[in-house]
Amino acid sequence: MKLNKVTIAINTKKKESFLAQTSLLECFDKYDIKSVVIQIDFKKLKKFQKNLYKECKDSDLLIVIGGDGSILATIRPVVDADIPVLGINTGKVGFLTEFNYRKINEIVEDLINDKFRISNRQLLEVEVVLKDKSELFFALNDFILSRGIKVFKVINYEAKIDGSAAINFYGDGIVIATPTGSTAYNLSAGGPIMYPEGKGLMVTPICSHSLLIKPFIISDTQEIIIKSPEFENTIMSVDGHLGLNTSNIKMIKLKASKKTIKLIVRQKYNFFKVLFSKLK
Repeated sequence: MKLNKVTIAINTKKKESFLAQTSLLECFDKYDIKSVVIQIDFKKLKKFQKNLYKECKDSDLLIVIGGDGSILATIRPVVDADIPVLGINTGKVGFLTEFNYRKINEIVEDLINDKFRISNRQLLEVEVVLKDKSELFFALNDFILSRGIKVFKVINYEAKIDGSAAINFYGDGIVIATPTGSTAYNLSAGGPIMYPEGKGLMVTPICSHSLLIKPFIISDTQEIIIKSPEFENTIMSVDGHLGLNTSNIKMIKLKASKKTIKLIVRQKYNFFKVLFSKLK
């Protein structure tokens, strides 16, 4: 891979991240590669994403140092800049941040010598229709609609797929997950595991109050529309980040996006080997 400029996003809450950053900068200096470092700010996410995009738009690669949550925080700038992303794991699980922070020299050499492959990951497109406007979000993992923190009863909502008859749900909420996100909240809620480079969306109710309502999969060409008379009693999150004030929502439209994330993985990347090692 030809690297003229690399942007590095770092989660400074993890001490190992600074070791990885130092090693990366030394390697890039050695190979005369320009690099820029930006600290991930989860509290001021929109400002961080705006600044990250400014650097990414003329970069050849984004390297994220942290955990899977750090990768998820960079999704919107990466989508807009259309550059590949490589995750260096200093977190706990590391489904997305595959590379070990102790092997920085090896990682950089493999990048320069094209000893990797790009895994194209499907994104979830979330359109939140409000009373006076719409807002668009992208998720690499999932969209979650759940009952609010102070709500101690089940919520009522309905889902229509491609204009079909409404499916009525009663429970604590619903997860719409991508193949990449199938091993996140979707798995904990009883949903199926799907190969991350596959196509489709998982629809998984959270604590459904019906024995007949089970998780199911829709294709990447279908759209699901969620409505509820109780949106004001819910919390909406996209890749773990809280969204809008739900009291103003009319409906939520979800579908597989035509855009993808280019995630750099090892040439011999084996999802099931990673899966069993992470979840054992």
